[in-house]
Formats: sequence, structure tokens, C-alpha cells
Amino acid sequence: MRCCAGAQAGKVHPIVWVILTLAVFLGVRFAQSFMAFSRQDAQLTLFKPHIESYLALTSLPAADGAPYIRGRLVTVDVDNRLVDYWTYPKLSEELRAADPARVGTVGLVSWGKKQAGGLCGGGNRSADRRGVYQHRRPDPDRRR
Repeated sequence: MRCCAGAQAGKVHPIVWVILTLAVFLGVRFAQSFMAFSRQDAQLTLFKPHIESYLALTSLPAADGAPYIRGRLVTVDVDNRLVDYWTYPKLSEELRAADPARVGTVGLVSWGKKQAGGLCGGGNRSADRRGVYQHRRPDPDRRR
């Protein structure tokens, strides 16, 4: 029995290899995500000095005709007064402005929700009521 126990002591169990492999993989993915978020934050801060000039466009009248894009695009959250962190990174490389000098079109984004209905369950309406929401489009006649 002792010789078998000694032979097993030098070997690493396969589950340990799986755990080590997963830990290394997750560590690398975490580092990649951290670097991507750091680059994104640095890129978004480039637009900070220009936000007020972008928001001044809200006072312009709505254009007639089909929408169009001239040059590169930056999306600005009107309510939070900064580059929209949700839509801007998802723009394609060909469409997204990498810096303020390349901005040709400003997309003004306004987020909101309104309750469109409700769900009830278990007979206890006050405790189990959850809202069902739909996104609303900004009112074109709404002026700041």
C-alpha cells in the first residue's frame, strides 16, 4: 500500500489541471476586459470639452427628409450630458468617431421608460405587481 501511495503523491489530479486551466483563462479574459474598458474610458474623456457644443444642437429645429450621417458619429446622452456609454462603443469602427476632430454627426440620445401595463401573480396584487415597460422615443417638440 505504501508504494502506491508514494507513486500517487507525485501526480497532480486531473481536476486540478482543469481548475488551473480555467483560472488562467478567466484571468486572461479579465485582463483583456479591463484593458478594453480602460481604453474606452480614455476615449470617452476626449469628448468631454466638446459636450456643451454637442448639446447646443438640441435647440435646432428638426430636419425634414430622411436622416443621414455625414462623417463619423458620436452619440451623446442628453439627460446625463456626456457621451452615451451604451450606444457609442457599439458603433462600428467605420462609423464611430475616434476623437472630436473626426465628428461629423452628433446623435442625441434620450433614454426613458413608461409603464405600459402590469403583471400580477399569486392573487396578492400589492405584493406581486411588477411593471411592464416600453422604451419611449423623445418627443421632437420637447425643448430644453
